[in-house]
This record gives sequence, structure tokens and C-alpha cells, in this order.
Amino acid sequence: EGCGHTVQGSSSGTLASRNFPGTYPNDTQCEWRLQAPQGTRLTLVFGDFDLEYSKHCTAGSLTILLTEEPASSTGLTSCMERGTYRTAPQFSALCPAGCRNVSGDIWGEFSQGYRDTSVLCKAAIHAGVISDERGGPIKVSRERSITLYEASLANGVLSKTGPLSEKRLVFHKECTGALPVSSFNASSSWEEVDRLGRHVLWSPGNADLHSQGPAWAAGSSEQSASLEVDLGERRNITGIITKGSAGRNNFYVKSYKILYSKDRKLWKVYKSASSKEEKVFEGNTDNEQEVRNDFIPPIVARYILIQPQTWYNRVSLRVSVLGCATPRIRSLRPVASNLVVILAVVGLLVVCVLVLVLCLCRKKSSGGKMQGCCRGNLPLSESELISYPVERVIPGDLSKVPLTDYAEPDLIAGGKAGQKTGSTFRPATDEGYTIPLILNHYDVPGQFHEYAEPLPAEPEYATPFTEPPPDPGGGGAKKNICVVKVVPPCQGTGLNITGSSQLARYDCPAQRSLFTEGNPLYNIPQTAADGARKASVVYAEPQARDSLNHMYHEPL
Repeated sequence: EGCGHTVQGSSSGTLASRNFPGTYPNDTQCEWRLQAPQGTRLTLVFGDFDLEYSKHCTAGSLTILLTEEPASSTGLTSCMERGTYRTAPQFSALCPAGCRNVSGDIWGEFSQGYRDTSVLCKAAIHAGVISDERGGPIKVSRERSITLYEASLANGVLSKTGPLSEKRLVFHKECTGALPVSSFNASSSWEEVDRLGRHVLWSPGNADLHSQGPAWAAGSSEQSASLEVDLGERRNITGIITKGSAGRNNFYVKSYKILYSKDRKLWKVYKSASSKEEKVFEGNTDNEQEVRNDFIPPIVARYILIQPQTWYNRVSLRVSVLGCATPRIRSLRPVASNLVVILAVVGLLVVCVLVLVLCLCRKKSSGGKMQGCCRGNLPLSESELISYPVERVIPGDLSKVPLTDYAEPDLIAGGKAGQKTGSTFRPATDEGYTIPLILNHYDVPGQFHEYAEPLPAEPEYATPFTEPPPDPGGGGAKKNICVVKVVPPCQGTGLNITGSSQLARYDCPAQRSLFTEGNPLYNIPQTAADGARKASVVYAEPQARDSLNHMYHEPL
């Protein structure tokens, strides 16, 4: 029955006798049992100590029983210590839990600082640097005083208006700015008819702390009334400031709970740091004063939901949310996701390539030779080359020139006469090839050879061939080997058809002595008497290029 104010937090606490700072009653007794975790130690700091003198402490006593040797102080500060006890320009201290309700006054508020005669740890709770449930370390600067300290209510502690002092206590705290609000939403709104008969809507759009006009008021003052604050994006939220209706209508919220969410789907109730119970914040005591409550620890959310618990006359609020932007921490999840996507794509490509290779180049064992559907793209050995005769026929009339449906296969330069390379053109039917009975190549893909159709007939100019000497034995069509030579562009000034110089053969497009009824099939460019060549109406002059290939323009 002799115990007074007692707070035992997880790492600190505050103990006081009954009726402190007054005298405790006679014939009372109080006992506290304190135990620290293994590997730690207890530190006791006395902020106020006053016992009546008596022989052998018979009138009153304080007994401390220790199981280990006492240790020196580690910076713990008593709840009774005032700012005037410190003289350093800047200092740190460790406040115990439970200093909010100790005796002693404070003057000022967080934004302007506190009078140096204020109770230090109690002022730290008012500033929102520490919580009363846990206490904690503080950093303070002693700066030049101001003329007047204003009164305010914050975190359940009421400060007073105070005059000039010797020094001013300034607490260091980050992330305390007002956050921009994207929108306000409410469970309901109240529509009032004023004295002039006008309809006035107390909408959530006026719920901002500094907005003009009537504040937000609930349509029906019941427990389900709530105000939602949308910050637009996730923020680090450290506190909230509330205010009543102001003006002639005396509406305000006396207490409330806070819910928060990141996606507006899953809501969490803010709980006390020590007891893990839903915390009820102390609100306003009138409709004019601004009241601040800090979140220790802070929360990260986009949406804040205020649920009034008690109110005066009608639920009405103006709100400002405090905090800062969340730190930009680079997450490893996108990197891992990108890596998984890359590996999946690479694996898919590998599978596709393997399937394509198996479909196009399926190997079958036949007589020790490898045969497959992609054989036409592989280099052939000399033994696998097929010889085809090349017949040259000089017709007398171009209209009687035999037309070949498919181009002749290329010949191997420097090889044996008549040897052909593998061709993508369809061979003749006398070679044993039959056309599959299909409509298009999509009907049976990969099962039959496919050959390109011949190009449409276009004017072309032949590159000269090296004609073999005529066979003295006569005869019909002769076999020969096609040899193609690449030479520099035309450099001569005249046309030399009969000359023996090899260079003269490539001065201009090669001519062929083909006649039909006495008229030349190709007009031969004539040379003027002065050696200058006339502009040809049939052939355009060859253009010099970096490569050795000739270029000819089509006739106009």
C-alpha cells in the first residue's frame, strides 16, 4: 500500500513512493523486485530522496538487496532532472520509461524549444523524441533563449506559457515535416442549415488543418464515423496533428484510434510499443487548440484511418500528417526476377534450337553414310557430285529459244567437266523426282524437299565465256565448262571485238553474233571518228565501283 507511480519498461522504468512529491502515509510499505536479463546489469539513479531522521532508521528506511556488486552509472537520467542541471552546449542522456506523469512543469513546444528549467525527460516526451512506455536516449542542445514560450498539448503532456530564460533546450529529431495529402474520404458528412437558411456542407474536403471554411463533421455521431487520409504514395509517418471545428460550433474529438494500410485492403491498428494493445490517443480538449501525437515507432503506409472514440457534441476534425518520404532502398527482388526471366528465355531458346535441329537434321544410319533432311545444306564429297551435260544452242530466232522451267545448277569452278553442286531448284522429272501431292509447304512441313521457282524473264547481259576451239569433227551441240572471270571496269575508248587482248573483251558489254533475218539482236555501240564514243540508246555506260563487278543500267 506504500507504492506510488510505478512504470517498468523492457529496459528502464520509474519508481516513486505513494503521494510523491508529497509525504507517504504512516505505516505503509512498498517492495519492488527488479531483475535484469543474463549478461546485463541494473543501474539505479535517485532523482529525489528525503527520509525522516530516526535512530537505526526506525521512522522510515529504504533497503536495497543486491545479488551482485553495484556498477557505476551508464548515463541514465532521473525523471526529476531539469535542463539547468546540464551546462554543456550539447549533451546526450538516457531517459527511463514512465517520466510523463512525474511532478514538474515544462514550458514551450517542439518547434520553438523549451525553457531550460523544464523537466528534461518530460519535455522529451512532449517533443515526441521518446515514448513514455519505453523511454530512450535523447540529444539536446542548449541555445539562446527566446522571449516567450508558448503552451501546447502533445503526447498527453501539457506545457505552459513561460517567460525568458537563461538558455533554451532544443531536441534533435528528424522526419517531422507536414506531408502533402492527395485526398480525404469520410464515412459521412454533415449538412447544416445556417441562420440565413443556407445549406452548409461539412465535407471531408475541408479536413486539412489549414483549410478555410467549416471543418469535416460526421453526419451521425456514432462509433462508425471515420476519416481516411490518402497520402498518394507510401510515406514514413511519424505523427499527426488534430484540431476541432473552430468558430461558434464547438465540435472536437477527445480520443481516437489510428489504423494504417499500404493498399487500402489490409488495415492494421496502431498498438502500444510496450503492451501491444490497441493504443488510444488523447485528442483535443477544445475546438481551437492543435494537439500533436507522435508515432513511436513510426509507420510506413499510404492510407491513414482515424476512428474517433470519444468526442464533444459532434465528430469534427481538421488533420495534418507528419513524416517524410520513405528511403529509396534498392530491392534485390527485381534483379532476381530479371535473372529468372533471362534464364527462362535462354532455356526456351535452347529447347527451340534443339527441336529445330532434330526436325530438320534427323540423322538416319544407312550404309555407313549419314542422310537427313538437311543434307542439301551440307558440303558434298567429290564422290557424291552428279555430272550433268551442258549444251549450248545458238538459235536463229529468240522466239524459238527453248525455255527452261528451272535454272540449271551451278558448276564447280576448276572441277571436272559437267559436275554440279547441290541445287535448291527442282530437278527434272527424268531424274526420278515427283511432285508431292500437296497444296503448299504448310501441309507437310519438313517432309519433302522444297525448291525455288525460277525468276521471271528479264533483260540481262551475259558475261563473256571463254569459248573452246571448234571441234574439227563437227557435230551438233558441244559440251564445255563454264568459266566466269571478273575484270576491271571499261577503260578503253573504242570497241575491240576481234582483238586478241583479254582486256579488250571486258571493255564494254560482250557482244554476241546472233541475227534474225539480217537484223542484229543487240545493238553494238558505235565509235565516232574522233575516238569519242556516242551515247548509246540501248546500253548505259558502266559505272566505276569499288568492287570488281560490272553494273549496267536498264534501257530507258
